[in-house]
Amino acid sequence: MDKVGRKLLRSFVPLLQRSPVSTQFGHTCALTRDGRLLCWGSNTYGQCNVAHLGRVRTVAAGRSHTCVVNEASELMCFGDNRNGQCDVPVGLGSVVDVSAGFLHTCVVTADRRMVCFGCNSHGQCNVPRPLSTDIALVSAGRSHTCAVTVSGHLACFGSNSDGQCPKFSSGYASVSAGSFHTCAVRLNGKLECFGANSHGQCDVPPNLGPVVSVSSGRDHTCAVRLDGQLVCFGRDSDRGECDVPPNLGPVLGVAAGIYHTCALSSNGKLICFGCDGYGQCDHDWQADAIF
Repeated sequence: MDKVGRKLLRSFVPLLQRSPVSTQFGHTCALTRDGRLLCWGSNTYGQCNVAHLGRVRTVAAGRSHTCVVNEASELMCFGDNRNGQCDVPVGLGSVVDVSAGFLHTCVVTADRRMVCFGCNSHGQCNVPRPLSTDIALVSAGRSHTCAVTVSGHLACFGSNSDGQCPKFSSGYASVSAGSFHTCAVRLNGKLECFGANSHGQCDVPPNLGPVVSVSSGRDHTCAVRLDGQLVCFGRDSDRGECDVPPNLGPVLGVAAGIYHTCALSSNGKLICFGCDGYGQCDHDWQADAIF
């Protein structure tokens, strides 16, 4: 990658690395401007018990667990731990990025190492040796994991049952691993998707244009264009996970869950739509300034 490419990557990563909103199955979490963590929805395993966490920099919601990085760059995970997805490795050190998958967790440490723990049924925690360092960001899916290196290389490992793990290639700024598909943003903003496409979740609209953010759900994908417009495509069942509100306006970030979607509008208001069976779309945080 030339100097121009590296400069572009450095400018994209802060925008694409991690949204202040995270969701997956039955719960949703968001960070306020003052660093407080708010979670709502299913709390069967305590994945929404956020008391005494202090100020939080990053949040990642898995199927039934939640992980955060606090002000001291320490990783903390809570909720369902039946597969060890909350067992933070001893001596992990400072963490700069975290992603919670269905039953596993992956992080990027301050020295750019990738570490994964939890369910490893499909090798989603077996970090390949070439990816042991130089990692910019990570995304944990259902049974696969993807990462983008500092030099802009995209790599995925774990389950590839639907082709959700594309070949190692260069020129990428960000990646989002969904349940059975993966979407990645190139340095020029072009969105590409790989894997399961039974509901059109990989059919990138031809007129989409450059994007600055993407989030892959189970059967749908949502992306934020350069102008802030939210575009969702894929399964649009009676749950409404692709039914973007017509008056939403520009958004700063998006999180696609299994059957619902949450978007952070430019005025700091959080809007969630789709399945609300666990209350994952029910929030009353309007008194709190979301990031």
